[in-house]
Amino acid sequence: MSCPLPRLRQRGAHAAGTVLALALTLTPAACTPAASTTSQPSPDGARTNPPITATLATTTLAATSAATEPTAIRPTLPAGPVLPAGAPPPTLAEIGITSATSETFDAVATLGVHSPSGDPLWVAHTTGLRSFDPGAETPHTVAVLSREGDAWRLLDRMALGGDVSKAGAASTPDVDAYYGPDYMGEGGITQVQIEPARLWLTVDGGIGAHSGSFAVLSFDGGQLKLEVHASNSFPGVGHVEDLDNDGIGEVVIDQSDAYVFCYACGVREASVSVLKWDGDRLQPIVLQPVADDDNADDARYALDAAAGGFWATAAALARGALQSQGPTPPGASDTAPNAHWAILRNNGIVIDANFEARAALIGSDDPYPVLHHVFLGDWAGAVDPLRAYAPERLFAPDSPVVVGSPAEGSVPALAERIGIAAGNALNYGPKLVGAPTAFRWDAAPIHFLRGWSAWLAAPGTAAARADIAEAAELAPDDALFSASAAWIATQP
Repeated sequence: MSCPLPRLRQRGAHAAGTVLALALTLTPAACTPAASTTSQPSPDGARTNPPITATLATTTLAATSAATEPTAIRPTLPAGPVLPAGAPPPTLAEIGITSATSETFDAVATLGVHSPSGDPLWVAHTTGLRSFDPGAETPHTVAVLSREGDAWRLLDRMALGGDVSKAGAASTPDVDAYYGPDYMGEGGITQVQIEPARLWLTVDGGIGAHSGSFAVLSFDGGQLKLEVHASNSFPGVGHVEDLDNDGIGEVVIDQSDAYVFCYACGVREASVSVLKWDGDRLQPIVLQPVADDDNADDARYALDAAAGGFWATAAALARGALQSQGPTPPGASDTAPNAHWAILRNNGIVIDANFEARAALIGSDDPYPVLHHVFLGDWAGAVDPLRAYAPERLFAPDSPVVVGSPAEGSVPALAERIGIAAGNALNYGPKLVGAPTAFRWDAAPIHFLRGWSAWLAAPGTAAARADIAEAAELAPDDALFSASAAWIATQP
């Protein structure tokens, strides 16, 4: 048996990691408006319903280059069966919709799928906009059908959210929590590969002005079942990918906060959760501690690095922890890896997925590099955009790093986000000194960014002065830090 490792992709000079506030039982990330960390619905009424796994509180990083690993790809399946020439797709009535409001839908889309039994099956679903008529709401519907001669045979159907009963069966599972899509396109349902005993489908649709609804359904030959669901304030909420290259697809849910400043600002605090098939159902992967008697320093340091927001370091340490186990987990079989190895693998999957989600936001079209580097944990990279300005401009109420940027008008939110990340970084960073994987602890840029943002939010505060002075003391050769401390000292 080969040893699957978390995927670490080559990043740029500041590839690094931010941290996950490690309450080892993790909670869903909330959509946070600019002025507060209190969770609220988005302006368009989007409902957020994150499923399970880690809430990642932001924090720091020390830049570490990640080893290049062959990229795991999303499992794909060959094309499914094709309808005979001239055969019409199923009608609304044939998938169980007879409501007078059904004319709201555009059409029925049909997808040929592969079933575990090998029998040709089709999945049909409504497209367009669902009905919102009071008392006569008609949600989107998905159905699994077979062909009997020239006729369709309905095997099972499911209403995608809404209190609508299935034909001859119970209502949609978890109906109060599953927010089905308001609108769906022709490609809204895709067959995916998770485990081989069932037919697996993902459902993608839109809610409100720009929000997304996502679900994973399974079909065992007789019944459609809602396995996973999530929604967020943007489309593309989830996907299936084999993250550890073991042939079983994991479900990745994007729990990112798109309201760091405002939705249209384009600044996000990335966070993903991962669900893995346990042989019976999809379960969230939760970061777990490693026992003290295990020879796994890398694994313990990886959790501290994640908790401090050093994501590149955390991912490299998680990789080292698995590599130390050798190509085959000790005392394991192909079907039953030992518990310790499974913890190392699962921790690595979650850490790497969150590292990559945050690193992906860094690029030439980044609307606000300061915060995205902070969220990644790259504090040195976050300071770089500030170095072009003298202190009197940098700390001015109309600071050019704020005016004309997504942070304009949201300075308190900027200071709050940096303050939370800095607190985590300063708490966990010193614990990583001596980690097996190279780590350079540098608190100076963390203090500087926290002091700068705090000064913009409330000029003259003692905490801001102390942070800027600390940055200059820790890095006396840094011209920006020293000049800023000297300028701050002259201010009332």
